[in-house]
Amino acid sequence: MIKSFLRIPTNSWNTDLGLLFLRIVAGLYLALIHGWSKIPPGQFTGMIQGMGLPGIVAWVVAFTELFGGLLIALGFLTRPASLVLVIQFLVVVLVAHAPDPVSQRELGLLYLTVSSLLLLAGPGRFSVDGILNRKSSPYQR
Repeated sequence: MIKSFLRIPTNSWNTDLGLLFLRIVAGLYLALIHGWSKIPPGQFTGMIQGMGLPGIVAWVVAFTELFGGLLIALGFLTRPASLVLVIQFLVVVLVAHAPDPVSQRELGLLYLTVSSLLLLAGPGRFSVDGILNRKSSPYQR
């Protein structure tokens, strides 16, 4: 049993199920806890302007987290959404929270890691992208 668990092929059903779980949990958490809480940006706008950026950046960040998280949870346009989120969380970790200790950058690093993984691995077959890909190509699983 343990031997077979350790030899799971990369494109297995278990891998796709794991990607589904990761996408739903991380995507909904990002959208509903982080994105939704920033609309309207209010206080967040002040923080953004304090870094010397225009207030509109607060709206861009809020909508990126809200809609990017929802797209990831659905597995729709996963790689483009992940790319935008990778860029955003690189800025969060390397610029906005650069002077902070790692413990305060932990959540940004976690979202950067999840977004990077989904950018590289894709959403898996249990996603809108996976369904659309199977319908458009007769050679897919």
